[in-house]
Amino acid sequence: MNQSEHDYFLEDESDMNGIDIHSLIASRLEDMADQVHLLYTQGNVEDAELLRQEGLELAEAYDNGLSFFFVNDLSEI
Repeated sequence: MNQSEHDYFLEDESDMNGIDIHSLIASRLEDMADQVHLLYTQGNVEDAELLRQEGLELAEAYDNGLSFFFVNDLSEI
């Protein structure tokens, strides 16, 4: 997924109410799954397992209704 596909999260940078946290987390989990797959195919099992565990923890936190802190990408500023 490239950066332009995330633009729908940036309706108004000063208004965080427009953030769809479900879509944001789903997108992140999909990206992580792709990265885990790539790491496994490259033989980097240790890093793949670490990232897989991080994804499971992110999904569990969302499922349990925990609060999230979201910061827009500030690298362009």
